[in-house]
Amino acid sequence: MKHIDLAELLEFSHLHHIKKDIVKTAGFNAALIYLEKNQEIHSHPEPYYVLSHVLEGEGIITAGAELYYVKLDT
Repeated sequence: MKHIDLAELLEFSHLHHIKKDIVKTAGFNAALIYLEKNQEIHSHPEPYYVLSHVLEGEGIITAGAELYYVKLDT
């Protein structure tokens, strides 16, 4: 079994979002995506299923034609 310490992967950039793949399979990818305020990833199709889980902050997630406002209140 592979152990991944997510805290060790924490990284932000003022210039652009950062994506770090954790698991990659034929039909599903698990990745950490770090965005700072006002950064975005433009809507685009993916050849695999995507699950988004917000750990901090807020934003808008696009799924097909639907927009979802997400926010984590701590």
